[in-house]
Amino acid sequence: MKTYTVTVAGQETADGAEPYVYVLRALNPTAAADYALRSHIEDQGDATARVIASSEGVPPEGADVEWNDLREALPAADIKIRFARRSQPKRWTDDVGYAHTSWGDAVVTCSEHGEVGRYLTTSYLEETYPEANDTARLAMERHEREGHAPALVQPDVRVTNAPGYADFDGVLLLEPSEDWPVNVVIVGFEWEGKREVAVVPRHCVTRLDDTD
Repeated sequence: MKTYTVTVAGQETADGAEPYVYVLRALNPTAAADYALRSHIEDQGDATARVIASSEGVPPEGADVEWNDLREALPAADIKIRFARRSQPKRWTDDVGYAHTSWGDAVVTCSEHGEVGRYLTTSYLEETYPEANDTARLAMERHEREGHAPALVQPDVRVTNAPGYADFDGVLLLEPSEDWPVNVVIVGFEWEGKREVAVVPRHCVTRLDDTD
């Protein structure tokens, strides 16, 4: 896991106080922001708080900032991807007629939960470096978020009629605030097995819990 610095702003900023800064370990920026925001809400009782900044690493030496160290707060589970060779290769032909052979799987394992899943490798690179398997890496990140961090606090949203995008569902990562007073929002989503973000007009986004 990597170290991240996450800044969370809540009601205290309306009184002129500085936002809270948290340093913690997580597998990816989304999981770090989720945990920092959840910790802030639980400690401060401020459900209006939101993440306003996130970066990899700790605050630079000499920076005039006080920060809360949460690096020991997340469970120290060991989550890995390893290559497991098959006794017999799997062979198939794709839609355009190319033949493929796979000699094994990229296996995601967790020291606390055991085997998380197996994902077909499709190249020699993935056999040598199973972390290169996008599907396995996504599964590892998802397990870290769901199995070793509090539930996601970003709301589920639906994006419709956004310029340049087909309609899609995602999670709200950043919305306008006093610190970021613009009429667009940032939405995270998955596309073809990869994590993506979209900056879209605010009026194109509907919280799914608002439609229930």
